[in-house]
Amino acid sequence: MPYPQIAMQQNRTIRIDYPRLFSDLEYGPFREFLIRGFEVQEVVSMEVDRLAGSAVVHLHPRCAAVLEVLMRLAGKYEETPTQVFTSSCCPYFVLQQEADGRTIYSRAPETVSGIRRLLYGGLGLMCFGLSIVGVMTPLLPTTPFVILCSYFALRSSPELNSRLLRSNLFGRILTDWHLHRAMRISTKKRLFIFMVIVYSATFALARPSGPALPLTLAIALLSVGFVLRMPTVEDESRLTGITHQQNFLITDTTHEEQL
Repeated sequence: MPYPQIAMQQNRTIRIDYPRLFSDLEYGPFREFLIRGFEVQEVVSMEVDRLAGSAVVHLHPRCAAVLEVLMRLAGKYEETPTQVFTSSCCPYFVLQQEADGRTIYSRAPETVSGIRRLLYGGLGLMCFGLSIVGVMTPLLPTTPFVILCSYFALRSSPELNSRLLRSNLFGRILTDWHLHRAMRISTKKRLFIFMVIVYSATFALARPSGPALPLTLAIALLSVGFVLRMPTVEDESRLTGITHQQNFLITDTTHEEQL
């Protein structure tokens, strides 16, 4: 196709079909496409299908003005080309890469150095330890500490964050968070079942009383409240399953020359 075709979806996603740009992920303008896209604050992640020549842009689940974001995003790609793709500051990281030509890029916070790196690294390890404690005991909620651990790891030690994403224990929760800023319905159900079992066993076996009783109840309510407030996405939300709802064609010839 001579020009990119952009389609706005109902589930706060924007699909862009443009094989000329997405068929080669080492293509310089493609990296500029990623950087310009993540300059829009509502953009959370991008799924790129190299074989199909398409990309799906995921917006924050609490984003209300999707059409406005779409127009700002289109405006970004019509700006004059720059050399931003040579910058050492990269606003994204590779969340997942599959053999079928599909790569997922997610928003990354700015990395830190020096004392701040040591501080963030320490905070990341502390949150990781608390998340492990939360898995083994009902004293602490697990999910918020896992997300905080990934946040601090991204800013201080991306290698640690990659290990967390590959872990069987936390990988799916973190992948969904970085992809959608949300949690799958099935994951929420499993967490609720786990919390019911753990807290029921705690009250049945430990029988907390005195000051321990309101503290345990408060922790249980905070854990349930955190999961309830977390935005929800459908299971198995993949690039190939998205259908067009409304099409917008970018027909600016200057934009075509840039890419």
